[in-house]
Amino acid sequence: MYTKPRTWADPLDKRPRLKKMEMKFGTWNVRSLYRAGSLRAVAEELLKYKSGLAGVQEVRWDGGGTDPPGEYTFFYGQRNENDELGTGYFVHKRIVSAVKRVEFVSDRISYIILKGRWCDSIVMNVHAPTEDKIDDIKERFYEELESITPNKMADNDMSFRQRAIIEFLVKEEIPAAEIHQRLQRAYGSVCMGANCVRRWVKHFKDGNTSIENEPRSGRPRRASTESNKKRVDEIIQDDRRVTLNTIARKLGIGHSAVEEMIESLGYRKVCARWVPLLLTEDHKGQRKAITPELLQRYR
Repeated sequence: MYTKPRTWADPLDKRPRLKKMEMKFGTWNVRSLYRAGSLRAVAEELLKYKSGLAGVQEVRWDGGGTDPPGEYTFFYGQRNENDELGTGYFVHKRIVSAVKRVEFVSDRISYIILKGRWCDSIVMNVHAPTEDKIDDIKERFYEELESITPNKMADNDMSFRQRAIIEFLVKEEIPAAEIHQRLQRAYGSVCMGANCVRRWVKHFKDGNTSIENEPRSGRPRRASTESNKKRVDEIIQDDRRVTLNTIARKLGIGHSAVEEMIESLGYRKVCARWVPLLLTEDHKGQRKAITPELLQRYR
């Protein structure tokens, strides 16, 4: 990617000229930024390569926000319930003013929108599951990836524009009903609803200035109970080919809770069947009973 800042190519020549400047993008699976000092160490390493923007995976940080390590601003998203995954972006201070928005779709998928002179640039940061992951995890990942289309991103951008207009009109003391009418005349079918307009009017009247949606706490982890864990084990014992979606639907809980309980039970999928990673007590008892016979036979 080449940007074209207006610079003075020659101190004796006072005519403004356009000079090409190379912008380096990169990606890096950092494994974890949880250890003290690792954030600054990564920033220093990226600076050696003169990277303007770098997408990183397996950040493993809680919550979401920004952090300023050295020459960069670090945007990061939420890890999963098992304290794993999470993506982020290191943006050099030279281009951080061009960041329009950073969207964290899930603990594996995010994208950043950079404002350009002629058009905006969208850079996606994706951490795909490996082949040994269960099929349901891989299917959900690709469903989320397919949902992040250019049209979807454009709709989000249109929503942000309308929120900015609402903020301006609220400062002009325009009533919510009139604001909605003006948005309808300007945006037509893509205008946000009247209830949504009233909610954002109240948001700005309360003294808030952000046009971002407030972060949500997410599903509580109460679903991972011992009774649900026992029920998951029973379902798998009855049908070794049962899918994660079916288990979640039967118990009425989220996929992440089901994944956590299946992992704690020690199951993994091999050839579309759930198999235990370790021997059960019954298997151990059978081996213990057979061992004396084998010893007696080969003495």
